[in-house]
Amino acid sequence: MALAIGLALTVSALVPGAVWAAESDRPALGSSDSDAVGLEHPSQHLRVNDFPAIDEDLESWQRNVTDIQHIEIPASADDSDQKALYFDSGSEDKKPLLLVLHSWSSDYLQSIDIPLAQFAVANDWVFMHPDFRGQNDGRPEAMASELAISDMQDALDYARENATIDENRIYVLGYSGGAMNALHLASRQPNVFAGVAAWVPVYDLETWYQWNEARGEKYAGEIVEGCGGEPGEGNAGHEECVKRSPVLMSPMWQDRCVCSSPMVSRMRQCPPSRR
Repeated sequence: MALAIGLALTVSALVPGAVWAAESDRPALGSSDSDAVGLEHPSQHLRVNDFPAIDEDLESWQRNVTDIQHIEIPASADDSDQKALYFDSGSEDKKPLLLVLHSWSSDYLQSIDIPLAQFAVANDWVFMHPDFRGQNDGRPEAMASELAISDMQDALDYARENATIDENRIYVLGYSGGAMNALHLASRQPNVFAGVAAWVPVYDLETWYQWNEARGEKYAGEIVEGCGGEPGEGNAGHEECVKRSPVLMSPMWQDRCVCSSPMVSRMRQCPPSRR
């Protein structure tokens, strides 16, 4: 299993999640040997919802992660620039890369990801927290669009080109909308990632639309706006919602699925119904 235990301890899930790991000789940091690696876990907030509510702004990040850098990455898909938070110590040692993707209703300043950045800094990992078109608020350019996926790829490429990366230890992590995007990115290039942590992913937009519509949740309207119409067979938004749903991701990743409930460190094989 090739998932860093640092992620397991920093983001212990309160609900079932899933992890995909590449089959290779990459370091299995999620194994019982992980304690010997000497990883540091500087944050006391080992669950996402334990992190105190603070402003989601650059000042909050810089106060809690003093070495974080605010950068802009030229978008390869159009003439825009993507904002991101980035850390690289500049050391010549090959370092793991941790790419963290914000959730559905936030952007690159999502403050509950601060403990992940603190973990990266403490262990001399490279950390990347990109915007990829911001929160999924109904804009068609967000919500797992081709533009958003291209931005994620640009962020990954930026880190690999500007830092000394251990190419066998590249990890991507996300939850909710971030998990949806992590699955998209990983399914397009599964051999790049040593591990993928996808917590409660939005994997089928049409099903999730139905669930939210029945309960009067705002996400239903955001899906309609983002997909250009109501989901469902024969409706205007059907084709776009299907395309943006990672439920159809590569079978090779589905075959490597393990579930976690409640923590990554207690992984078990996914039953077929949950792959």
